[in-house]
Amino acid sequence: MRVRLTPFLYALLYAGVTLILYQRALMGYVLANIDVGTRDGLAVLALIEGLQITLTVLAMTVVGLISPWAMKGVGAILMVVNAAAQHYMLTYGVVLDPTMIGNILNTNPGEAGGLIHPQVIVTGVLWGVLPALVMLWVPVRRGRILRSLGALVAVLALTAGGVYAGAGVWLWFDQHNSRVGPRILPWGYIGNIARYASEWQRRNRPAHPLPDATLVPIQGPRTLVVLVIGEAARRDHLQYFGYDRPTDPFTQDLGLIAYPGGRSCATYTIGAVACILSPLGDAAEVDDPQENLPAYLARMG
Repeated sequence: MRVRLTPFLYALLYAGVTLILYQRALMGYVLANIDVGTRDGLAVLALIEGLQITLTVLAMTVVGLISPWAMKGVGAILMVVNAAAQHYMLTYGVVLDPTMIGNILNTNPGEAGGLIHPQVIVTGVLWGVLPALVMLWVPVRRGRILRSLGALVAVLALTAGGVYAGAGVWLWFDQHNSRVGPRILPWGYIGNIARYASEWQRRNRPAHPLPDATLVPIQGPRTLVVLVIGEAARRDHLQYFGYDRPTDPFTQDLGLIAYPGGRSCATYTIGAVACILSPLGDAAEVDDPQENLPAYLARMG
């Protein structure tokens, strides 16, 4: 007969399995930036492990008190995502910060399909699907709310004590938090998805309309204006941006006008173009959105 675990004990088991399976990217960075043989190095390791255990146990126990099946289902999904995230971090050297989350969410299926290959599938099965099935197999019973809450309070107290005792290494975390945080699975990408969603909501608020245009009657033939937006990473080597050699012989007689002041505010196309077309330019990320050029032209007819 299998022992049926309480949500708290299941969460502890899940936290331990997560630490074993999904720390290669995190530990690779941490161990390269600390001296394990020193007290401070050991304190950094202890704090990182303790905080991960606390977050996992706290979140999983709370979900488990609501529904043990929901806890197991959420845990299984996170294991599969963790396996994929760890694979791409180790293979491509990326971190899942808010910018990378934006790149992922704004990638079309055709581009994403190019990153799926047999190695990803094998890694996902071995490090994600199989552990998830094992954790789904572990029986869980409903726990007593007061006893579970008491256990959570004890875990939080121990963690708070550890954080206070490790005050001497807080500076290390302050210096490395932008590189360490995104490598903590699953909390790195969960937190950065929330940050990206908040930023997306802020950017997509209704924009303030610009003043109406004053339309002047046109005498003679109309002029067609075509706006072309593209990268100019080496604009100092292009004739349109002041280079003294004829680098664009096929278009130099077409009357094209280059605007060298256009700068993007993101690495993905949607965010970059939105910034370029804003009347605020580089300040387009302020909390006071203005009507952009296409919307303004469409409104003016």
